Amino acid sequence: MAMTALMDRAGHSARLHGFRSTFRTWAEECTKADFETKEACLGHAVDVGVVGAYQRSDRLAKRRKLLEDWQRHLMQASSAAKNG
Repeated sequence: MAMTALMDRAGHSARLHGFRSTFRTWAEECTKADFETKEACLGHAVDVGVVGAYQRSDRLAKRRKLLEDWQRHLMQASSAAKNG
């Protein structure tokens, strides 16, 4: 809903259905990020049970790098679409 509100405020009528799954597919096919980092970017709980009891990292640096790569990918695609 946050993305819908953002699009509305920006005056866009398009909707971002599938944006999260597009990110996850891109991350799987185009990066070397580990499963846990990709899932953490989507807000999914991956460290449950015994693993969760010991794994306390939020993977912030790894998530930041992956999302910066995603941003670059989107900006390149946007630029390519504008240029022809």
